[in-house]
Amino acid sequence: MEVSGIREVNGNKQWGSILSVDEATSEFPGQWILMRVTEFDRYRNPYKGEVVEHSRNNPRITKVLREIASALHTPEQPYYLFYGSPRTESGLQMRRALARLSETASEGTPREW
Repeated sequence: MEVSGIREVNGNKQWGSILSVDEATSEFPGQWILMRVTEFDRYRNPYKGEVVEHSRNNPRITKVLREIASALHTPEQPYYLFYGSPRTESGLQMRRALARLSETASEGTPREW
């Protein structure tokens, strides 16, 4: 199996450097990111890990995840698949985002999800 980001060192599979989720998002904006989780935050959310693959194509990433799961035989290893878009990080940023949302919602009928 050939997955970008994985290299073999002394017979062991290794990935690239460890990044936070925010760093990976900055590195690969607008792309799907598959990360092998190495650290969780205090709420047990993925916090840091090794980027195994990234692509603008979600089906490509899903295929890679299946390949990794079957090739490595480690279902206990946590992986995190997410879209690289910035998250709100502070209360001030959240208040600004809510203010923008309330302004656009008053311009017309809210969009149904």
